[in-house]
Amino acid sequence: MWSRSYAVYVLARFAGIFSTHLLLLVLGLALYDLTDNAFFLGIAGLMMFAPALALVFVTGLVVDRHDRKQVLAAAFLLGALGAGVLTWHQAERGPEVVPILLLFVLIGVVRAFYAPTLKSLLINIVPLAQVPRAIAFNTTTTKAAAVTGPVVGGLLYATGPVHALMAGTVGFAVAVVAALLIGPTSQKRVSTPLRLGDLVGGVRTILSHRLLFAAMMLDLVAVILGGATALLPVYGRDVLFIGPAEIGLLRAAPAAGTLLAALLLVWRPLHRHTGWVMLGAMAGYGIGILVFGLSTLYWLSFAALFFAGACDMISIFVREILIQLRTPDETRGRVNAINAVFNTGANEIGDFRAGTAAALIGAVPAVVIGGISSVGIAALWAWRYPELRRMDRV
Repeated sequence: MWSRSYAVYVLARFAGIFSTHLLLLVLGLALYDLTDNAFFLGIAGLMMFAPALALVFVTGLVVDRHDRKQVLAAAFLLGALGAGVLTWHQAERGPEVVPILLLFVLIGVVRAFYAPTLKSLLINIVPLAQVPRAIAFNTTTTKAAAVTGPVVGGLLYATGPVHALMAGTVGFAVAVVAALLIGPTSQKRVSTPLRLGDLVGGVRTILSHRLLFAAMMLDLVAVILGGATALLPVYGRDVLFIGPAEIGLLRAAPAAGTLLAALLLVWRPLHRHTGWVMLGAMAGYGIGILVFGLSTLYWLSFAALFFAGACDMISIFVREILIQLRTPDETRGRVNAINAVFNTGANEIGDFRAGTAAALIGAVPAVVIGGISSVGIAALWAWRYPELRRMDRV
């Protein structure tokens, strides 16, 4: 598994995701400091999701028809340029709402391309027998980046937003170089003339596999209803009374939980009763969000988000293996583009739901209702998709 190509692939993955999470925290803090309004945090989440949704059919087709290494490098380069421009703007003119929101949109575009590319490229550089273990290790790397990115971002933001933005720019630049160093792959590029039906090839693949559809929709709906990360600046300042560094640690808590779960899955992968485990994990995710919503203690809030992240990882692991092993390489990019929308879009729509609800009924009720709803969705899916609860092996 540890070839040179896989090693630089992991570096590119870590650096790009590290920069993304660092910038999301920094931009969220800057936006709330400027506006003092949770609604803008919800709008930012929606603006992050809009590019992934608008480009879902385009990104997948690009990933299937072009060299995935080059697509990955181009996406990271766009992120470096955008972060660099905002760094300059911040240093010269100070913080402004519109440039911050524009960078949210740009990061949404960048992630719309790099997310399906990273997923699709994995199976082209790792032997098939090593794919489950590689997925678990990749998730470990991803969550390590998701943990360290906000922590570094919060610490640097406390010393000055320009320093934090500069770190995000450098991280994306490292990801560009690493992506370009990936060696030859086994990618089967689609070379047939482009047809209108090719745009929806991923949709056809997913709809033809009811189990895959059920697993993807479970995570999408539960995370949309349970999304709470957009409200961390509100909770930090108005509920828990903590500063930017502590908020950065709090944002890193779900990723830290996911990281621990991923390490356990590398050591001891799931073998039996995977359907029930997946459904139970999503219910656990909702319980974690519920406890966070009710908590006024920093340590309990951290533990609740940590637990929610660990539960979410189990669902992610099952779904990713289903996608990688049951999708043809010719449509893998398009299926992963839709999966990326489900993954990232769920978070952004969840943030929009949370921000909007918080503006209407308050932050605490918005999060509590979301947690309860996520538990209910897990129960509904157990009833609606019996093949999911009967799934014994991935």
